[in-house]
Amino acid sequence: WFVTRTEQLRKFGRMPQLEVYDDEETTQIVDAVRKLEADIYEQGSFSSKESKERVEKLIDHLKNGTTHVSFTAMKCLERIFTKFIASSIKAEAKQPKPLVVCYENRTRPDASKDWRIASFAEFVDACISLLRDNERNIQAPLITTLMHIIREEANCVGTFRNRTKTISVEIFQMMIESIILTEDLAEEVIDHLFENFIEKYYDITLRLMQSMGRILPQQIATQKKEKNAKLAIRVFEILPRIAMPVDDKEISEFWVGEKSNYESEGDVVTKNEEGKLFTMMRNEFQECWLAFLQLPLTEEIYREFLSRSHTHIIPHMSTPNILMDFFGSSYKQGGIISMLALHGLFILIHKYNLDYPTFFEDLYNLLDDKIFFLKYRVRFFKLMDLFFTSSTHVPSYLMSAFAKRLVRLALSAPPYGAALALAFAYNILEKHSATRVLIHRAAKFTVPKEHVLLIGASEEYTDMSGKKEDKDGYDPYEISEKDPGKSNAIKSSLWELEILSNHYSVSVSKLAKRFNGDFSSGRVDIDRLYETSYPHMFGGYMKQKKQQIHFANVIPRKMFPEDSQFKIWKTSTKSNSQVEIKKEVETPQKVQVESNLKVETPKKKPQKRKKTLSADALDDIFIPEETEEDVKDVKDVKEVEVTKPVEENPVKIQGNSKKSNGKQKAKKHRK
Repeated sequence: WFVTRTEQLRKFGRMPQLEVYDDEETTQIVDAVRKLEADIYEQGSFSSKESKERVEKLIDHLKNGTTHVSFTAMKCLERIFTKFIASSIKAEAKQPKPLVVCYENRTRPDASKDWRIASFAEFVDACISLLRDNERNIQAPLITTLMHIIREEANCVGTFRNRTKTISVEIFQMMIESIILTEDLAEEVIDHLFENFIEKYYDITLRLMQSMGRILPQQIATQKKEKNAKLAIRVFEILPRIAMPVDDKEISEFWVGEKSNYESEGDVVTKNEEGKLFTMMRNEFQECWLAFLQLPLTEEIYREFLSRSHTHIIPHMSTPNILMDFFGSSYKQGGIISMLALHGLFILIHKYNLDYPTFFEDLYNLLDDKIFFLKYRVRFFKLMDLFFTSSTHVPSYLMSAFAKRLVRLALSAPPYGAALALAFAYNILEKHSATRVLIHRAAKFTVPKEHVLLIGASEEYTDMSGKKEDKDGYDPYEISEKDPGKSNAIKSSLWELEILSNHYSVSVSKLAKRFNGDFSSGRVDIDRLYETSYPHMFGGYMKQKKQQIHFANVIPRKMFPEDSQFKIWKTSTKSNSQVEIKKEVETPQKVQVESNLKVETPKKKPQKRKKTLSADALDDIFIPEETEEDVKDVKDVKEVEVTKPVEENPVKIQGNSKKSNGKQKAKKHRK
């Protein structure tokens, strides 16, 4: 019978295939565990004493067994208690006070009447404790088992408690608490929970946020700061992955019950045409994130929260204005934190009517010479372009301060940063015509041209009019002033454009010269300038087609022309002298012979004489002007003979020998 029953269970997918493990003892224990489950089914009576003993043995294997044994016992108990819950529903259907198998009934005074209630509670507690242990291989299957138990229990409680069927918060909250507090949690556990349950069913998403909203305040109040820092890391792995619905119509799939079952929980005030469940989810979502922000956050988590707050957090909160203090304090910290908090703060101002009077003042102070080298510079300039285009009622003195500061920063910025700063300044002047007085401002007092300075007036001429501000070359703009209204930018001028128009980068110089127009060409397209960098510029220059340079095809005959001012060298003018030119040799061999030595050279063939050329065709022979003796020697020269070098044969030098070869004497006489 056992074999037949096992085959039936396998056929319907309720029992996995038997496995043979490497350890023979483990295989025997796993077979014994399966035998206990089959004996309970064989007996038929789930409330008997024998079934109680077998269930206790299975729970003991679950707690104390190896990984394979615990996994097998867990799946067996899951199927057994599913049967227990269904059988108790049938048995207690006609009772006035039904006592069914569920986790909530463990505290009832009459719970001792049915041992299955205590065994069920012990089974749930054992699964929770295993989830907190370091058995990483069994953590993901435990999540699946607990979720199935939660669904069976919800159906049972909803049947006998005169209430709608919803997910029980108690077991689910224990499971979530175990997940976020377990230090050695397998990486696939959270992925398994989201992919199979949270992302598919909105009631599980609601219970997750409710559980997190209760767990986090308790941990903050009871645990130390170091432990809460680790807790913040684990919670941040979960909360950003929650996918909130866009509207009430999107909420459709549920693990337990229906949509109306959850809408009956609590009193929720809806806004406009929002559904009750949709409003509940927004409220719980907000409570989760507010509790999370009370934890000690690392700098990495802090930045990540600010970077995604404007898209994943603020739009799904019921009252986003509650984050005003958080974003305000983050915005005033300076550096990257201020840049990341910029977008969230602007959304609160623009969409939720947040009053933040110092927004543009703080934005003005973020503009410094380091802004072009930061990691988030592209995002910062995109946001600043959004602020300038969407803000229509900004005073002209404020926009003048931004334009002046951007042009001043362009002087020391890299070429891609200078082009971006000039583009922003041009768009400001194009949109706010009152700021165009900065392009040219006539001086009240004229200083001699040789004394005009770019910054600061000359001390020599300060007493000519009584006011240094009235002189050319004095810039009233104070770049160190933090308040843009007190920087005197509206009284200054954009003299920096004259320097930038001569910039070595073509794109920068073109943008600087564009300010001389009438601004009828429209705004500068800034999108193409965001991603520009040194590698991008270098690659662009390398891809350009090079213009071919044409050279003169006439071979010059003289090193210096006759009308040249360079007269160190001059050409020879002797036209009657005949100069014989032999073929030039690359490596001539010189033989030095002393007067008392005789040189014996090998025989060689006589060489043919070369054709002589007149000196008129050789004006390229140059003679230094200083040496008159050399010039005299050149005039006396009749012919110059260049012979081939002696072949590279060994030269035999004889001592004081008086004998000589006849041919050698004849050759010497000819020379």
